[in-house]
Amino acid sequence: RTVIKHTVPSQLQREPTVRITAIDWTMGNILSSSVSGNLASERNTWIVTTASHRNAAQVIKSVDSSSCFAHFTRISLCCQPRVHGSFSYCHYFILLEAVNDPNSNSKADGGSTPVSSCTTNAVEVVEFDGESFESAIVILHNRPKFGPVLIERTLEVKSAEERLPFQQRILEVLGFRDYSLFLRNCEHVANYIIFKSWHSKQTVDSGSLRSVFLKILTDEARRASNVEPSILRWLPEQVALLPTTLQEILQQEIAGRIEANRKEGVAVRALHEIIGKKRFKFEYRSTDTDGRNITAATKVVLFLGPTGAGKSRIINMLLGYAAAESKISVVGVTRSVHFYYAVLNGETIKNLDYCFIDTAGVCDSYLSDKDIHELVKDRLRITLPAIDHIIFVINQRIEKPQIDAMNRYVKWLDLDRHPDSVHFFMTRCEGMKAATKDKLAESLKQEPIYNNLKFEREIEVFGSGEKVRASNIITVGFPDPEEYEIAETWKPAISESFDRVLGAVTYQPSGRAKDCLGKVHPDF
Repeated sequence: RTVIKHTVPSQLQREPTVRITAIDWTMGNILSSSVSGNLASERNTWIVTTASHRNAAQVIKSVDSSSCFAHFTRISLCCQPRVHGSFSYCHYFILLEAVNDPNSNSKADGGSTPVSSCTTNAVEVVEFDGESFESAIVILHNRPKFGPVLIERTLEVKSAEERLPFQQRILEVLGFRDYSLFLRNCEHVANYIIFKSWHSKQTVDSGSLRSVFLKILTDEARRASNVEPSILRWLPEQVALLPTTLQEILQQEIAGRIEANRKEGVAVRALHEIIGKKRFKFEYRSTDTDGRNITAATKVVLFLGPTGAGKSRIINMLLGYAAAESKISVVGVTRSVHFYYAVLNGETIKNLDYCFIDTAGVCDSYLSDKDIHELVKDRLRITLPAIDHIIFVINQRIEKPQIDAMNRYVKWLDLDRHPDSVHFFMTRCEGMKAATKDKLAESLKQEPIYNNLKFEREIEVFGSGEKVRASNIITVGFPDPEEYEIAETWKPAISESFDRVLGAVTYQPSGRAKDCLGKVHPDF
């Protein structure tokens, strides 16, 4: 893991020489072997189905008394080893610092600023903690009990606009109860606050908590693993008890989602007007985050690729509906796995079940590629009986970090044995000349990753009855009409992009990429 050496602020020093430092430990060594006495009580936490009862007055008091919530300038993800009853695990929490440091050189990739060179006005902690698992609650306080601490990530907050998303997520989790070591632990909450991703590395394949509960995991617990729980959200009647200022912070997040969905819906409808009616059409049915509606007969299309490449936009275009949150940004919108269900209908096809899977983008500004890979792999292995199509979505030019990330999936899914299940979609190509598109495709063909995945086949040109020879590299472009003035010369290319995408996901490969999913961990 990435370790950022960081000096402990003076307000938290229990004695002048105490500092937060990187410590040398592994979860395998910390893990306790005597856990049987707590397994039954932990298993009971997996069947929680009711909304958490929050004490709004307590949340209001903690925020009102906070000297850091309104103006923190640094947020850190921290952890420390802890023993709780018969369980040993790593306790995670969020460190908020209000730092007046105009010359700070602190960076998320490993730099640090000594306390002596800046003024720390306030330091507070957000954590999911309590005297016991049963009494645990997410609290904001300034009374941390620190021993040696590992700071995994530090982000600088330079403006109120940058601070707002963190404040929204802190408010979302404050007062939350229903602690579960496997499904809803301190690491889930801390990662959600800083990364907008409900995940715990201790509960994935290589995590120590997974091995503890492996023998007693229920199907529901497996599916709910690292999936944001519905009981996390504040109930409307609870929100009504909050002061106007806090209600506005929560409502801005909701309003932002509504506006983003509106804009995406406008874009998708406008693009479909350009594309026109096709012989085949997907009808959107539903969405979930645990894949519970996938059956052995469902055609599964998995989208992988870097942040901001356009995976969500392509899924929305196929569905003809703004189901997936989409945004062109270096900061990923999707930081978990979402399943979108639809049926395909056409002249010769009726109600063919499909599932399009949108995954967290690699090369994300916050999460490491390794963490994203483990998170996606854990979710897919638990959920999928097989995969019909794997779509790598890349933004025109492919770079080495993207190649490395894709190679992880190629190796894990054993895609060398299923080249006709793989397609490469190169996006943002709507305004390009044919020669430029061919040049981009040729550049990808020079990459080693393509050598064992190259595939050419005959595809039907929709509406013409003609068949052409095509490779599994497809250049596509679906620009946002609100951001671009779409030239008439672009429209044929947009329509052709949709034809190619539709043809790729409805093509029936010779086999399904499935054996790999069962052999990674045969215990499942």
